[in-house]
Amino acid sequence: MGLVAGAVLLFGLGCTALPVGSGGVDGPVIYSGESPFGGGEDAQISGVITLEGECLYLSSLDDPALRYPVVWPRGTQWQEDPPGVVLPDGHVAVVGDVATGSGGYHHPEDVESRADADGAELADRCADGPSREVAIFNPGSDVNLELLPFEDPRLFGLCEDMIADFAEGEPGASSTEEEAVAEFVDANWVLRGLVVEDGKIYHLGEQVGTYDIITLPEDTLAVESAEWCYPVE
Repeated sequence: MGLVAGAVLLFGLGCTALPVGSGGVDGPVIYSGESPFGGGEDAQISGVITLEGECLYLSSLDDPALRYPVVWPRGTQWQEDPPGVVLPDGHVAVVGDVATGSGGYHHPEDVESRADADGAELADRCADGPSREVAIFNPGSDVNLELLPFEDPRLFGLCEDMIADFAEGEPGASSTEEEAVAEFVDANWVLRGLVVEDGKIYHLGEQVGTYDIITLPEDTLAVESAEWCYPVE
């Protein structure tokens, strides 16, 4: 049983005019200002919070290459350690959490009217992918959080055996132990802070399991029979 989580799909919508507001930038966080209009957009914004350099994204759980810079609801602030955002209601969403709320998807130039010029410039630098769209939460949107497996206290103390056969003799299979470990980490990319080395598996600095390296057909290698044990609370 692999650990790769189910897909959270992000869909871009066509651009429409945004209400004028005055927000700003706090670290990598772009936040909106007070909207002079009621209501908001109806699209669902959802994805895993990821950080790359100065850019804070919501990324699809199914495809990490599908990601959007974010304009967070007004009142959102950046937290340095551990990296994450402090939401207007006081809850903290750290890198690796899944965030969901209402809003829409727009081009970077539309960010200035919702946040400010600095926010628009940051969004433009961070936007990538074919659409170059930005996920914009409604100014007063509630952001719901979903903890990823190793951060969910309900799972503390549980263990499960994982079978991870990533190579299986297919083209591009791992030819070295280092490549096999890299494949394992990449396949479970959603678990930010995952370290696999010297027969041990660590997540967010805690040892959570062990693993073996096996030889597959054609002398390829893979991580297999990895026992993952959730840390004790």
